[in-house]
Amino acid sequence: MNILTKTAVAFAMAVAAISSAAGATPRAEAQCPSAYSQTAECSAREEADNGIFDLLSPELIKVYEDNVAHTPVVSDISPAKLKRMAEKYGCGEKKMCALIVVRDMAARVGGSVTLAELSGESDLALIKRAKQYADIYSATLSDDEKRDLENKFKGAFKGNSSLPFLK
Repeated sequence: MNILTKTAVAFAMAVAAISSAAGATPRAEAQCPSAYSQTAECSAREEADNGIFDLLSPELIKVYEDNVAHTPVVSDISPAKLKRMAEKYGCGEKKMCALIVVRDMAARVGGSVTLAELSGESDLALIKRAKQYADIYSATLSDDEKRDLENKFKGAFKGNSSLPFLK
């Protein structure tokens, strides 16, 4: 499984979507909202709602925003709005981030899917969907672009303390 596919799985599993494999407008700091940060405390219910999506790290989101989206997708959402969205779709905040990324991935490859549709899918279905979008996206990249993106996602994976098996 190549790193782009692994990224799709990570987004899908952690964003699910994401983890995605497929940029952002230059910004001083492109991180997820503080409500999403790794230091934020989650309730037991939120942790259960996030499931595998707890693997989605701010670093993965940053690599996606900087190198694929080229614009903030998740990091410009306020913590309060992210919380409201998660409540509306019946999931944890990290899973909501994943759903947002998967929806964005779909739009970038010519697909259309709503957050409501994504929130109703199983984790496995989200992973499959994210992988499909990642494969379509990666087919548009040159070999050098793929290698560069793979290296950036590898770096984000290695920095994720939730994924010790990648160290």
